[in-house]
Amino acid sequence: MSREASIVTRERGPLTVSVVTPVRNRPALIGSALRSALRQTCPPLEVIVVDDASTDETASIVGGFTDRRIHLLVLPRPVGGGLARNAGIEAAEGDLVAFLDSDDEWTPCKLERQLSRLKEMPDATMVYSPYVLYDHLLNRRVPHPGPLYEGDVFDQLLRGWAIVTSGIMVTRNGLRAVGGFDADLPGVQDYDLALRLAQAGHRLAAVPEVGVIKHEYAGPQVSRDVSAVVTAVERLDRKWRPVVRARLGPAGYRRWIRHCQAYVQYAHLMEAREAAARGQRRRVWRICESMWQTRPRIARHSLRALALALLGWRTYQILTRLKIPPGTEWRGVAPVPPDSQ
Repeated sequence: MSREASIVTRERGPLTVSVVTPVRNRPALIGSALRSALRQTCPPLEVIVVDDASTDETASIVGGFTDRRIHLLVLPRPVGGGLARNAGIEAAEGDLVAFLDSDDEWTPCKLERQLSRLKEMPDATMVYSPYVLYDHLLNRRVPHPGPLYEGDVFDQLLRGWAIVTSGIMVTRNGLRAVGGFDADLPGVQDYDLALRLAQAGHRLAAVPEVGVIKHEYAGPQVSRDVSAVVTAVERLDRKWRPVVRARLGPAGYRRWIRHCQAYVQYAHLMEAREAAARGQRRRVWRICESMWQTRPRIARHSLRALALALLGWRTYQILTRLKIPPGTEWRGVAPVPPDSQ
């Protein structure tokens, strides 16, 4: 099993890390992402940037870095984030592969904390760090607290817990064993990958400190592309429905599909926030109508979109700022309950 290969690597000596960063047309963001990878307190072996056929100066900006750890792969045609990451996985030479999206950044000690946690939990073959959002519409950091699980997390993932791509690091052999990312999914690829790794028996270690800064509204994002997210959720449902029904039963499946539908509702909400910030109140109302017609309806997202339509961006912005507390609090790492192992 891939886990055995990773344990042999640990006994042989220090683990090496390959960073994989897919990018397409993000000249304003790619530099910050790469600098955050190169300035890690535990330096990576290499940073593989997979340019998904950018049509602007993105490749030139990457080529301007003189650090020899950066390797640029330019794809001849756009293939999407999944295949771009898979190309990086195939090119990687490190024992572990850490993913960094081109619109995200790492905190300086992210890799060091993750490697340290893997040493403390030698049966783990993947490790995860939580994130904080930087909302460019509000121009401030937004905490994203939530539980962290470790060990066998398959059932926790099926019950709606999710991780983000830029927070996870996995053994290279483990990634290749499960086939990397599913290129047929235009979105939620990180969730699908985590499910397949956990289903294959890979155990997760968790680092409680924030390791990722996710930027929202700094440029185009798949998570704001409603049609792409709808397609992804439909395909995810077809792919995992038999497993979820067999594992959790009909009631568990209904909860799971509700969780998946939340991705669609959140994409609508992000679209509504952007429209409100631009003063497009009528468009916000149209988005609200679409959200209320979607089933199952996710109340928290629908009500926030309705608040945008009723109050307007300025009032909504003030209320949101008052709600966000200073700093970021985490609930800590929670072991998976014994009955769900």
